[in-house]
Amino acid sequence: PLLQVAARNDEGFTQLRLSKRERPVTLDDETEKQITWKNKVLHGKYPKILNSAIIDKEESLKWLNKVNLHPETEGFIIAIQDSIKHTFNYEKYILKQSVVDVVEKCASPNETIDYITAGCPVFSNNAYLCRHNQMAKLIHSQLALKHQLIEKLLYWDRLIVTDKTVDFIRPDILFIDKKSKCGKIIDIACPLSSNIEKTEMDKKRKYENLSIEVKLI
Repeated sequence: PLLQVAARNDEGFTQLRLSKRERPVTLDDETEKQITWKNKVLHGKYPKILNSAIIDKEESLKWLNKVNLHPETEGFIIAIQDSIKHTFNYEKYILKQSVVDVVEKCASPNETIDYITAGCPVFSNNAYLCRHNQMAKLIHSQLALKHQLIEKLLYWDRLIVTDKTVDFIRPDILFIDKKSKCGKIIDIACPLSSNIEKTEMDKKRKYENLSIEVKLI
């Protein structure tokens, strides 16, 4: 009897709508869920960027299978990617709470995930630089192991002497293979997802003149 009473009164309290038996029970399929996710103004930013042409989706998601993280850590990272961590900006504009939207570290307005992870000047010379250097060291070490440094040059954070004056002569990594007469200028960046294309173009323009001079070395 209790279940029957509950069913008769379920006119929208649950998705099943038990009071309307003629109504078919339907659940959103995976495609509909993804569309709903992407259409969200804030939380939809990450899936849109992940599926854009400039992103290697397979490589971007490898950490979910290859890295042995605690479930809590994995969930924390995903929450940050989806912009659902409680910042003052999130609490003010999404949760509609009465808070002051100011970054405590630098007193700047609009405490968002993007600002904290890549835009706060207080972190630029410590946390951001440390992250940048860790990535560069990893790439440097893997290149050294892969090519065994035979008839090859691999410089890390070093001024490159050129015949012609060039503005930017200190990339993170310079790799030169004398045997095959080829080289690579590698400069690391940790941009926001929305700034990947701009950052890539800026890096290419920045070291264009150096690349010309390196060919003459």
